Formats: sequence, C-alpha cells, structure tokens
Amino acid sequence: MITLGLDFGTSNTCISYINNKIVNIITNQLGNYTTPSCLYFDNTTDEILYGETALEKTKGGTVITNFKRLFGITYTNYLQNKDLQNCFKHLHISKDKLSDFCCITTLYNNTLHHFTINKLVEMFLSHLLNYANISNDVLSNDIVITVPVEFDINQRQMIKTCLQNIGYNTIRILNEPTAATLAYIYHNSHNNTPSNILQQNGPQQNANILTQNEIVLVIDSGGGTTDCTLLDADYENSFFEVLKTNGDKNLGGNDITNNLTTYITSKITGESSKITGESSKITGAISVKNLQKIYKISEKTKHNLSFKTDDKIFLENIDNKDMIIEINRRLFETINNQWFNKFKLLIQDISDGVHIDKIIFVGGTTRIPKIKEILLDHFDNNIIICNQLNPDHTVSIGGAVQASLFNRDSDIDITFLDTISMSLGVETIGGIMSPIISKNTVIPTSRTENFLANPDDSESESTLDIHVYQGEKRFVKDNLFIGTLKIPCKKNTKFQITFDITSDSILVVTVRNPTTTKEISMCFENYKTTLDTNYTYEDDFDKLNDIEQSNLITAKIELTNSFELLRRIGEEHLNKTLGVYDKSEYDQLLNETLYIIENYKMYDANYINDQKKHFEKKWHTINFVKKM
Repeated sequence: MITLGLDFGTSNTCISYINNKIVNIITNQLGNYTTPSCLYFDNTTDEILYGETALEKTKGGTVITNFKRLFGITYTNYLQNKDLQNCFKHLHISKDKLSDFCCITTLYNNTLHHFTINKLVEMFLSHLLNYANISNDVLSNDIVITVPVEFDINQRQMIKTCLQNIGYNTIRILNEPTAATLAYIYHNSHNNTPSNILQQNGPQQNANILTQNEIVLVIDSGGGTTDCTLLDADYENSFFEVLKTNGDKNLGGNDITNNLTTYITSKITGESSKITGESSKITGAISVKNLQKIYKISEKTKHNLSFKTDDKIFLENIDNKDMIIEINRRLFETINNQWFNKFKLLIQDISDGVHIDKIIFVGGTTRIPKIKEILLDHFDNNIIICNQLNPDHTVSIGGAVQASLFNRDSDIDITFLDTISMSLGVETIGGIMSPIISKNTVIPTSRTENFLANPDDSESESTLDIHVYQGEKRFVKDNLFIGTLKIPCKKNTKFQITFDITSDSILVVTVRNPTTTKEISMCFENYKTTLDTNYTYEDDFDKLNDIEQSNLITAKIELTNSFELLRRIGEEHLNKTLGVYDKSEYDQLLNETLYIIENYKMYDANYINDQKKHFEKKWHTINFVKKM
C-alpha cells in the first residue's frame, strides 16, 4: 500500500509518495505540483472553489487564504497579535461560539456562515486528498503530515483530528525541517530523482554529502512560518540527530507580501490605508476588492524581485487612479527590514557557538536573494548552500520518505532522532513552571520527576490537581496550558509524574502515588488553549526579569516552609522551657522573619536566602545553645 507525504503549507500544499523507490509528486486538476492553500465561497450560490481557481476569483464571493496561520489560535490571541490582524484585515474574524478559537464569517449561498479554521482545513485537505486518490490509484488512507517546528501539542493533535474527520489515518507527524533533511538524504542516495523535483534555478551544489559527518542547518521559510533545525548528520552510519530547533510561526513570505501591500497602498492614498467593506469614494480609503488586487500584485512583485533587480508595478483603476510604481531590490529590502532582522536573530540564535558545514534551503521564501546574503555575511562566505531540490516540493518528499521508511519500502536504512520544540512541565507552588522535558530533548522519550504534595493540604485524603503546561517562560501564566490531571493524595505525600512523548510529539502524562500504587494517565486530546500571550521570550531582558522573579518566589517559599516548620516545633516542644529573656528574643526573631515573608517583594532572592540561613542559625542558637 502507498502512503502519502502531505506538506500542508500556509501558501501552498504539496502531496508526494514513493513507489518502487521513485519519488512521485501528485499533480492537481490543473497539472500543477503544488496547490495554493486557498478556498473561495460564492455569495449567492453553493459554489466552492479550491486552489488556483479560488485564488483567481476577484468578485462575487470571498477568497480565503493563509487560514493555516489561524490554526489552533484563540480569538484572544488573535486580538493581541497585530501581525495576524494585518494578515486578515480583508476578512471578518470572530470568536467561535462553541470554542475559544477563531472563525471566519462570510456570506455564502445567500446565508451568513461562520467557518471554523478546522472546518476550512478539513474542506481543503479533503478536496486535495480525494483527488490524489482518484487520479493516482493511491488506495491507502494512511498519511504522514508535516508541521512547523513551533506547532505546539495542541495544534499537532488538532491536525490529526482534522485528517481523521475526513477519513485519513495519521501514522506520523513530522517537523518540516526534519522532512526536508530526509528528502535530501534520499535524493543523494538515489540517481533516479525526476527532473521536475530538482531546483530549476541557482547553482547545483551537490557536495557528495553521504561520505562525511556534518553539522547541517536546515532553513525552512515558507508563506507563513520560518523554522530552523540544526542537525548532526553521520552519513556513514545513516544516523541523524536533531541538536536544536527554533522558529517563528508568524514570520513567512506572506508577511513580506503584506508589507509590500501596505507600501503600495500608502503610495496610492498618501497615508496609512483604511479598509472598507465596499468600494470607497472617500479619499484615502481602499476597498477590500482593491486591496485584494494590490495584494496579488505585491505577491507577483516579490517573486519578480527574486530574479530581477527592479520591477514596475502598473495599477489600473484603483479607486479611479492609474499609477506606475517602481520598486527596486534595495527598496524592497528596506520595506521588509524588520522581517530580515527577525530572520537574522533566528540564525544567530541557532548557530551560536556551533560550526556549521552546510545549509539546506526549504520553502519558496528562501529564493529571496537577501536570505542568501544574510547567511553568507553571517558565516563569512565559508558555507555551502545546498539547493538541488525544488524548495516547494522538498518537505512533501521528506514526508513520503518517512512513509516509505515506516512501511519498510525503502532500500536505505536511516536512524533519525528528532526533538521537541518547546519544554513541557507542571505548575508548582508560586505559579512557577517546573519543566520535566526540556526543549530540544530527543524524542520519543520518557521522563519521570518526584514531587511532594503541598504541605498546606489537609491530613485527610484530598484531590491533587496537576496542571500541565508547555513553553519556555518561568511562570505558567505566560505559558500554554494543556490540561489538568487529578489524583487522590494526602498531605506531604510523595508522588511521581511521568511525561511520555511519542515520535509524533504527542504527550501522555501519568501521575503515580507510589504509596497507594494509584495512578492516572491522560493523552491530551481536543483540549483548548487559553494562552493570552506568546510563550517564548522575545528578548533577554524579559527572560532575566522572569528568572529574578521566579528565584525570588522560590526563596520566599523556602523561607516560609522553614519558618512554619521551626515555629511549629518551637510551639510544641521547645518554646515552653524558654526563659523570659529568651522568649522575648525568640518572639522578636519570629516577628522579624514574618515581616520579611510578608514583604518579600521589597528584597531580592539572595537577601531572602541569607535571611533563611540567619533565621535557622539563630533559632537553633536560642533553643539549644543558650540552654546548655
């Protein structure tokens, strides 16, 4: 049976499979190897269009693109993200009535419809996959799907559910840069790669990559996301280990197009554009219809400037104006300066302190010359950029390679160790995130940590709530809430928490009480994200500030625990035999320490740690040394 490799991209989608060791990319109804991730809903009929035909529609309905960027995003998240709002300014985004997630409201068949993002994904993928099966006699409903590195556990489970709802079984979820690496390994081990899969432009740097050990940087920059993966490649033993990953799921080629759209609009209006729901007669306003036209022109200009140094934009009848706007490559780079700076930071972060031998390009955005320029500057021109494969097809091919390995259809033996993209842990006292599995841990994996039930719990058996989070920030309030497990336990009971992560990055959490042997396990499915802020640090200042705050809370908790324990011992056993002077000194010590605990925010962690040592030493001196 043939298993498909599916690259569901923000801008374009590609489907591949391997049969008799030959890579095959499935064409759509128009004969193209990639299909725009786009739907069109007609206002007055039941017509729904997909791909190129949807993208070409200019009137009579609603064209929906980039909807993958809203996948797994709450409405609150959307309202706080200006980049997302800018991306969807021509559509009406609202809150789904049945969940916390976004939906798109549009007129379809004379009725106002509220389409959830999951529904749009299911409709689009169902259309493509059904055609792939019919046109290519691909009978298996098993599939390998690729996702951005920064997709969290929630999003990974949601994409599996979407495929399940349309009749497909996901046998593996693969990070996109990992898939790209598999494609290059497979390509360099075979000489029968079809010509359409090869890169059509640029130098062919085939560096005989199967005869050496290398550190490889995979850069996957598509329409919606940019992911980077650092890989230790042992070609001799066919052993590949992911060392580190990073990425930005709001940094893609569509943002570059949006920036161009904003620039062109400002040249037309002479000011920042406003958007109206219909053709506007007001000076300085741009209608949705014209805004969509400008966006398409901007996308074409972006493509042209990848192989030309300048381009002319001809605008006809845009709010009764005809204009010619000239944009050269330098202006293009200036307009997108912030985008390129963010890209530089990703490269600096993942390559810090590491010697990199080779770079693999994936995704259409990597065709932009500035990308290569940034890399050559950063690595002092001493880097091999490997771009034999067409970047639009690479990820899908990698998915097909993984499928063939899974089904043992391949004649190459590859051991590939992937990693998780974000840390996973639980909430501890003070709202602090306690990681159990750290970011960039090789998967599949299993980790167990021991914890102590809150000493403030009652002596009788009660229920302990274990709150699970994902993210890099020190406080759980800033991370992604995944779910809660409940287990019966008593005060000061020791218990174990085990995190198991599958090769699909799906999480199973088990909480075990060793004393009673009671345990509960949960695979987190169909949960909702309630995250209101981004869960990775944007700069070192915020990270250091969070570390200081968490250290302060930890120090306060440790001082409090010591204070309560020693005060209780004093009240029950020692304090009864103290003299008048000792009793006065003892009460003063307690009062001074209690003041520090209650006003801990006035101090830093080091001071409170010193006060803990001082309190314990003086407590023992009063209760034991002075009595002797």
